[in-house]
Amino acid sequence: MKNQGRVSVWTVVFCTETERYLLGLRSGIVNNKNLWNIWGGSVDEGETLMSAARRELKEEAGLVGILQSLGSLVGKNTTMYFYLLLAPIEVKPSLDKETSKSSWFSMPKIQELGSKNRLHGPTAKLFKSSLIA
Repeated sequence: MKNQGRVSVWTVVFCTETERYLLGLRSGIVNNKNLWNIWGGSVDEGETLMSAARRELKEEAGLVGILQSLGSLVGKNTTMYFYLLLAPIEVKPSLDKETSKSSWFSMPKIQELGSKNRLHGPTAKLFKSSLIA
């Protein structure tokens, strides 16, 4: 297998009722603080991509569910794998210390945040890509 550099997994939560996405605001204890983000991080040794995505979502937002693969994006030194969790209602996540607050956003609002450089790198890349309709 070709070297993928740093491998990370990211999950976007989408409410089917309101057609809005759940984002978390990165807290002051992590890099890229005060940027809106989806849930994710690194893959631990021996962990599958799906298991890593489930773990990160549960650790960071207290959410569990059936994840669907959206695909991957490859950067210069990184490969990011993206997953989708469909929520029938706008749930309130149980945030860990990496996230100071969360909110549900429409696609136009996310695009506005992106135009103002208020999205964390993987989140910005996902919403600029063709992985999200």
